[in-house]
Amino acid sequence: MNIYTRYVSGEHDKQHFNEIKQKKGHIKLRPLSGHFDVTLGLTEQKTLSFWRSILPNAAFFSGFDPALFGHVVSILYKSESTNKICTVSITKFGCNIYENIILDSSSRFWPACENLTPQHRKSNIRKALAITNLKNFNKLWNNKGSIKITSPWDETNAGSLASAMKLMDHSPSDIGEKLLSLDLVQQSEMSTLVLDVTLR
Repeated sequence: MNIYTRYVSGEHDKQHFNEIKQKKGHIKLRPLSGHFDVTLGLTEQKTLSFWRSILPNAAFFSGFDPALFGHVVSILYKSESTNKICTVSITKFGCNIYENIILDSSSRFWPACENLTPQHRKSNIRKALAITNLKNFNKLWNNKGSIKITSPWDETNAGSLASAMKLMDHSPSDIGEKLLSLDLVQQSEMSTLVLDVTLR
C-alpha cells in the first residue's frame, strides 16, 4: 500500500489508535503548584490502602512560615519495617515524603535541630519536623529555576518553624481521610491520549 492509499483509507489512524490502546500511557497529576512531587525515587510507591492503615495512627502538625512556605502541614508516622520516623510535608509548593529520617548529627540537615527552642531539642518529633522543614527548602533551592526565592531561609527558620508547629486537635482518621480525598498524599494518574492532527 503506497503512502497516498494508506492515508485516504484511514489505515494510518487505525494503526495509531491500536498502538495507543496497547501502550495505555499515563500522566502523573502533580498536587498544588507541583514544585514538589510525591515520588519516592527508588522507594516503593505507597498505595491508598497503605495510607489508610498508617494515617489513623499518625501525628499531624500544622504551622505557618511567613517568610516562604506559608501554611505547613506535616504528618509523622513510624515505618513498619525499620521503626524509624517518616514524614509527609504538605505546603503550597506540593507534597514531600521523607522516609527513615536520621535524627542525629550524622544528618547533613542536623543544624535545623540545633535551632529548636531549648525545650524541644531532646524531642525526636521536633527534630523530625525541623529536618523535614530544612529538607523542603533544600528541594526548593535545587528547583529554584522554576520559582523565585527572594527571602533568606535557612536552618534557623527550619528550627523555629518546627518549634512553633502545633499538634492538630482533630481525629487523625478524619484528617487523613480529608487529605486522601484531596489527593494530596497518594500519587494520582490519568490516562493520556495522543492525537495527530492533519490539516487538509
